[in-house]
Amino acid sequence: MKGAWPVRTVRFVLTALLISVLAGCNEAQKHPDPVAERLASLEQQNAEQAAEIEGLKSANASLRKNLEVLSGLPDKTSLEDLSRLESVGLTRYTGFYDKDEDGVKEALIVYVQPIDQQGDVVKAPGAVDISLWDLSREPDGARLGQWHVGAKDLQKLWFSTLMRTNYRLLFEAPAGAATADKPLTIRMTFTDYLAGRTLTDQMAINPVAP
Repeated sequence: MKGAWPVRTVRFVLTALLISVLAGCNEAQKHPDPVAERLASLEQQNAEQAAEIEGLKSANASLRKNLEVLSGLPDKTSLEDLSRLESVGLTRYTGFYDKDEDGVKEALIVYVQPIDQQGDVVKAPGAVDISLWDLSREPDGARLGQWHVGAKDLQKLWFSTLMRTNYRLLFEAPAGAATADKPLTIRMTFTDYLAGRTLTDQMAINPVAP
């Protein structure tokens, strides 16, 4: 047939085309598309975040269910049906304390009262953060001390008498704080483990008050 390429020529052309394609693939591998790489990275991140969110939802639901079971609640009772905290406050007995009666106030005693919606003091589970401030100082030196009491330790500090019912926290007083000639400020943050929220309060104390 006139005009037909010889078989040898056809083979040569096909081989040249194959080599060209392979060379293009190798070149693409050496210089990958940055846009494609970015999209692939974002897709991977989205997949990981979605899996993490689902894991957190599942863990949260499991924790809530376990808490309800451990609390001995009926099957149809949810945590929302329980009494919620209305506030958590510092009481007026909070202040510096001479625990060994040697004339030196070496301790800071803090009384914390969780109050529910009915106005009752309740032993609410949670954690407490306390900080002591001298607001007359410059901001970088105003905080005199800070303390954290976790839930496991806090439950052991419940204190109840005929006169008062509260958590009683005792800390070592920062150097010089108990003899300050100006009022100091105590700030408290209570993390409510049942409701998953924080409540705060603060009060001024007079270090030299009896």
